[in-house]
Formats: sequence, structure tokens, C-alpha cells
Amino acid sequence: MDKEGMLNDIFVSKGSDHGYLEVTAQFSAERDLKISWIRAGTLIDFWISDYLEDASKEVLESLADTMYKRISSFSREPYSDLLLDYVTDPDFIRNNRKTYLTRVNGISKSPVGRHHDLSKSYMRLVDSELVEYDPKVVLRWAPQRESKFVGHSSVLMKTICINRMMDCKYIPEEVIDYALFSQLSFIDREFGDDPKDKIEDVKRTMTEFPDYKRLDKAISDIGMTLWGEVSPRTNTLSHGNDGDVDL
Repeated sequence: MDKEGMLNDIFVSKGSDHGYLEVTAQFSAERDLKISWIRAGTLIDFWISDYLEDASKEVLESLADTMYKRISSFSREPYSDLLLDYVTDPDFIRNNRKTYLTRVNGISKSPVGRHHDLSKSYMRLVDSELVEYDPKVVLRWAPQRESKFVGHSSVLMKTICINRMMDCKYIPEEVIDYALFSQLSFIDREFGDDPKDKIEDVKRTMTEFPDYKRLDKAISDIGMTLWGEVSPRTNTLSHGNDGDVDL
């Protein structure tokens, strides 16, 4: 049986236990590791990120169990250790990050922008002992025209994309460093934690940055904000017929 057939059979089988008589599930090319669904009565359709195409039957079964429990109870049913171990294994990032980077629209080819070099910003933070150097972290610029957030980060892919609007010669290096520090602090958290708890934890970490109140105001003065790592729908369940959840 092919991967798509196995996925569909798993969700059909698990769905019958939750009262769904018509179930379809297929892999979908998404930028982030996510699951979307639409349901009507006893019908439900799932779209699962294709980053999970190589997952074992057992991992996909655990995912299906979790999703049906979350949908039926509108709760934050925790992901299984089996799933968490799979997506946090070093092989997962090696096998999927290249694909992830191709799916970020307009992403730069390196950390070097027109006016600021994120790798230099990173090393300033390392030299100041505000962060520990992690060779696995990838730093990029990306256009986020409709967003006022300083960046978008992927904990799983160990990737930080800073909003290209900040690549401006009038923005001081210390403001770039502060913005990058917020993203580095975010991806340093464990995958699977409640995103709201992550944000609150990172906010506390930000107070360790020298002169953080002034820099926080500087971010605000240029019309931007730090907390764009988690989209409004991340790890939430729709109370209507449609749902969308980032793992």
C-alpha cells in the first residue's frame, strides 16, 4: 500500500471510533507542519502536512488518535511521545528543512541583507553571552508585507526569518539584535509546549536583555511588534466546522 493509502486507512479506521462515517485524509504540501480539516455531520476531510510522509504507521496512528480527541473535546490533548520523538529527531530536520526553506516566499539565500547581516547580529549575541551558539540554526530575511511582526520562527526546523522591513539602514544594530534575540529565545523552547506559555516564557526571558524597555519601545516606534512567532490559529481548534492546527 502507498503512503497516501496507509494514511487514509488510518484516519478512516480511527474516525469510525469517533462516529465519522465518511473520512478522507491525504498529504498536503504546507510551509509549516500542520493539519487542516473540514467536517459536516459524520463527514470529515483531513489534509496532513507532507513533512510526515515518511512517518511510520504507528506515528500516524498516534497522530490520528490525538486529532480526533482534540476535535471531539475542543481540548489540548497532548501529542504522543512517539510523535514527538519522530519530529524532534535530528533526521527529521535534515530531511525536511531544505523543503521548508523553498516554501517561505521570497526568503533570502543567506543571512546577509542589504543593510544588516543576521550572522553578525547572532555573533554579537553569542559574544555578549546572551545566547549559546547553535550551528543548526538557520537565519534568513523574508518579506512579510502584511505583517508587523519582527519575524517568523520554526522551532522544528530551527529556522528564523526576520521581517525584511527591518533590513533598513536607519534601524540600529542593537534593535536588530533585540529582535533576533526574541526569535532565538522562542525556538529554544521545547516543541509541543503550549504556544501561549512559550510566549509568556519568552517575554520573561526578554527582560534579561540589556536596556530591554528602551529597545522594546524602539520596536514599537517603528510600527512593529515582537510576537509573531505563533500565528493566531496555532495550536487552536476551530469551534465551527473547519479546523486548522499547527503541530
